[in-house]
Amino acid sequence: MQRRTINILLAICVIASLLLVLAPGALSQGMHRGNNTTKTWNIDEMYSAIKVTGITNSSASYDIQNAVIKTKEGKVATMDFAKPLSGQYFFANNTGIINMGDKMGNQTGGKHKPVMGDYSNATIKVAGASAVMVKKNITVTKHDKSGFEFQFTGLSVYLPDGTVKSYKLSTPVKVTWSKDSKTMKVVGSPELKTDIQDALKGGATFSATAAPVSLKTIDSK
Repeated sequence: MQRRTINILLAICVIASLLLVLAPGALSQGMHRGNNTTKTWNIDEMYSAIKVTGITNSSASYDIQNAVIKTKEGKVATMDFAKPLSGQYFFANNTGIINMGDKMGNQTGGKHKPVMGDYSNATIKVAGASAVMVKKNITVTKHDKSGFEFQFTGLSVYLPDGTVKSYKLSTPVKVTWSKDSKTMKVVGSPELKTDIQDALKGGATFSATAAPVSLKTIDSK
């Protein structure tokens, strides 16, 4: 029962990992400059390695170890955090929250700026992670001075055994970021919980010495 509970909570919280990767600093470092409209957010896929750190009856906490954003032009922005970003997912309403106050300034826009590169040779670090989440079919629905909103309907999960499970969501997962409140929020669905629970039912983790994995390897599975 305990193992099943951990898997369910892991499944619920992993989707909130994407909350950090669209922080404005991540896309302002050479990927798109100038025009601050939704058209500049030419995002193709998002990748993130996550690890669950705690569970209670009402919520799950997790670490976001790193994140990679890929554009439709084949460019990527990679962010490896000196200290993992932490978030929480609340089970009652399928809602995840990350307070981006200090993190935005000190990590995303400060010392740990994203590293730009090409998709052809990009990798993501997986050591110690529970899985790599790949968000697909992304649509940016708002991007202005007050914040942004986006949604996605595709999800792939790269697992420690080297396999990938992919899902198409009939109900879009919606994500918002508010500049005033300095918070990011994700709203999932029962369908999402079921799919991720299926993907992560094994409960394995990558070893602490696991080598980085090529994005192309993940996408080819």
